[in-house]
Amino acid sequence: MYHLFGKVYLEIDAALDEFKKRVIISRKYGVGFKNGVPAQFTPDLYYGAESCTALIGEGKVFANFVEFIDKISELSSGGDDTFVIYADMAAIMQIYSSWLKLILANPRSSDAYMLFKAHTYQKQLFGNSRRSSWSNQTLDLVDQKSFNVCFENSDKPSIEHKKNYVANNLDKISIEFLLASYLAGNVSFKDALKKRIRLLARKDIEKNLYELKEILLMNLTNNVFLEKIGVSRIYNIANFYRVFDEKGPIFRSFFNHDIWGDGNELRKPSASGSLNLQNITDSDLDNFRSFSKAVVSQWGDATYYDDTSSKTGKLSFIPELCEQELSDECLDKLLAYERDNTTSGGSFYSPEIQTVNHYFMSHVFSCMREDRVMELEPYILAN
Repeated sequence: MYHLFGKVYLEIDAALDEFKKRVIISRKYGVGFKNGVPAQFTPDLYYGAESCTALIGEGKVFANFVEFIDKISELSSGGDDTFVIYADMAAIMQIYSSWLKLILANPRSSDAYMLFKAHTYQKQLFGNSRRSSWSNQTLDLVDQKSFNVCFENSDKPSIEHKKNYVANNLDKISIEFLLASYLAGNVSFKDALKKRIRLLARKDIEKNLYELKEILLMNLTNNVFLEKIGVSRIYNIANFYRVFDEKGPIFRSFFNHDIWGDGNELRKPSASGSLNLQNITDSDLDNFRSFSKAVVSQWGDATYYDDTSSKTGKLSFIPELCEQELSDECLDKLLAYERDNTTSGGSFYSPEIQTVNHYFMSHVFSCMREDRVMELEPYILAN
């Protein structure tokens, strides 16, 4: 999926999911609509058409692209449900082109195509992977000439419209654009970036803690490993559930309901917070680090967790991330940490995070790492 803003995604029509809140713009599936709305009531299906020009334009349901996006933003607000615009490739190109023309200060077709190609290629590579939250539909790459034609013919909002839209939606626009703008020298986006980085970093830490707990729960009958983290008895298939009664420090931290909520089942990390990070104490941090060291000691291929075993690793950011606002100093430390990250999947562009263009985010940090931040100028947001 292509993330646009907030909880709104752009997806190929072949991946249509009737259980999602959605709009359909497709020659194949966008039939049966009258003035853009379903001929008969269909739950969570709000608008549809066979093409963008049948839905957006003078005399149509939406007079222009800004009006269309504003309506989608209104429909997607509230709750945690994903909202998807399902479209054929022609409509995807038109919507994506119009979106970049709306948010970027000086959008050019060649730069827009590079982002579009990165998104599309990522979906082509990962569409059938173990990332179950992604659809299993891959996309054909579009040549630049076809994209250029679409880009030149898409809506071109006024400078005033662009500035107003970006200013009012800094909490929704994909974070990599905020970061690229900031690193390229536009410090006016710093406060918005701090808010977004704080949420993304919290989600990444939740992901890491859930991964550690998953390792523990997968090895409840592995006594060679359990002995390394301190158990009071031998466990097997008949009694492994009693491990939840263990009183050792590592178990207390992993089964602490004040941190993990009721029950011991795993949940998905969330920017809105599925873990109570504010309830993690210094002792809990030491216990999570001790567990990480045991994981690395037990399995030679688990060196990824060297970071979570370190007092200077990402877990060390938890106290600052639990503050109401991120400090300038913490922002600098987080960006430097990610810039120098030695793990294979970056904290802010691991495949589990759907709200970023992963290749673009990786490119942004590469530019930061290699002192090439001026290459990010084409992606500065309008302001």
